Parts: sequence; C-alpha cells; structure tokens
Amino acid sequence: MITIQNAIDQYLESVRLARSARTAVTYANAMHYFIETLQRHGLDTEKDDLSRLNEDAITWLAQDLKSLAATTERLYLTAATGFYSFLTADNLANVNLPRIKMLIQQRARRPGQRLPQFPVKAIEKVLLCATDLSKKPYETSEERLINLRDRAFLLTLADTGLRVHEACALRRGDLDWNEGKAMIIGKGNRQDIVRFSTRATDALSDYLNARRENRWLFEPGALFFTALRTSRPRCWQQDKTHDHDHRPQYCDQPRRRVSRQRSRGHDHSTLISALFRHSRVALFRESQTGSGAGTA
Repeated sequence: MITIQNAIDQYLESVRLARSARTAVTYANAMHYFIETLQRHGLDTEKDDLSRLNEDAITWLAQDLKSLAATTERLYLTAATGFYSFLTADNLANVNLPRIKMLIQQRARRPGQRLPQFPVKAIEKVLLCATDLSKKPYETSEERLINLRDRAFLLTLADTGLRVHEACALRRGDLDWNEGKAMIIGKGNRQDIVRFSTRATDALSDYLNARRENRWLFEPGALFFTALRTSRPRCWQQDKTHDHDHRPQYCDQPRRRVSRQRSRGHDHSTLISALFRHSRVALFRESQTGSGAGTA
C-alpha cells in the first residue's frame, strides 16, 4: 500500500533531482501546505491509502489559499497540479487531469500584472560610472583589473538583460565573438541565445586582454573570475542600489536603442512610457529578436 505521504515524498524527490534547489524548496513548502489542507478535511496522509485522494482536494487547496497572495496561490496550485501529473505518469493513481485544470481555472485568482519599478537616474549614473572605469587612475595592476572587470560586467548586464548569476556563470567558450552572441542556460534551466552589443564585447576584450598577465588569479575558462561572485562592482557600492533593481532597466536597454532608431525623432520620455506598457519578459524577448538588438 502506498500512502499519500509516500507519494508526496516520491514527487518531491523527483522535483529535487530535476529542478533547481530553490524550486525544490518552494515545492516542498507548497506540498506541506497541501498536506495541512488534506488533514483539515479528515485525511491522514501518513496512514490513508493514496486511493482516498481525488481531484476535489484541489478545490480545498484553492479555497485555503485565498488568505495568501494571488501569486503564491498560483504557485502552490502549480505544485499540486504537478503532483497529480506525477501520480498519473508513474501509474500510482488514475487522475482526471482535465478536471483539475478546469477546477483551477474556475477557482484560482489571477495575479495582477505590475509595471516594473526601478530608479532610472541611479541606474544611468551607474552605467556612466561603469563606462568611465577604464579611464580611472590606478596604482596597481590588480586595481586596474578590478576596474576593467566591473566595466565589462556592468555593461554586459546593461546590454544583454542577463541576470547576475547568469553573467557570473558565463565561460569564454560560451561567447561567439564573431556573431556577438552567447548560448546561456537561464532561469528554470531554459536554454536561450543572448546577443551582446559592440560596447559590451569591446569591454570584455579589454578585460580579458588585461588579465592574461595574471592567469593564476582565474579559474580556467571562466569569463569573470570567481571573486566577482562574492563582491559587488564598485559603481553599485557607491550608488547604494540593490543588484536586482537594475535588471528591468538592463532588459530595457537593447529595446530602447532599437526604439530610438525606429522612432524618427520621438522624444525619450515618450518611448519610456510606451515601454512600460510591456512586461519585462516581453521586453527582453523582443530585444533578442529585434533587427537592431545586437549592435550599439
């Protein structure tokens, strides 16, 4: 006999093996909430056979989740739906998956789409600081390397829309210097092509050329050396902005340059207002497929 708890444990183990550590923790929290819901409706997950679980439990879960945020409700329902799909795939139970989908569609809230908020002036100040780092006086070769590293890193983020951890994970072999693009594994282990601007590749070239004299500092193949993952670029430290505050603006940069080329004289504020009507994901995707997104 397979109990409900046994099946949940097997499901979470499959998630742990296939998804990121954070996703596994989130799904574990969702299933813990699901277990509490089942117990409130008279099911003993430790003793009751899996056959006692049916699609109605999704309705119970959706009702209990009304006290939480709409995004959390959607996330937990997604985890629970994945559990039912796991039961079907492993022939542990006969589940009516279309009914579950319909129950969620009828009862779950839709989270509102919020416009991204970011300090435009502060971010433009950071990018200006990053551009000038190559001209900044230095006393040691290490200080010069740090300046060139920060410049290359920030301009890479600005012109590609990469997340910080994605940029840190880049290796020299990932970047096609002739085409100005790289193949990356992003959030959710999704593979994508990211295009680099001319100024970003120029900054990377300057940095890599300067660091050849100090090969012992770097791990083989890494585009940015390991110390970068535990330190924030100096422009961020001076401006006191949070790392993730910059990403919506970074995603916006390539699209903004393309928009300026196509705008034929439209003012900057009008373009910004128009861009705000799109989600940050849409901005990022379109920036990668736009005809002018790969140049600056």
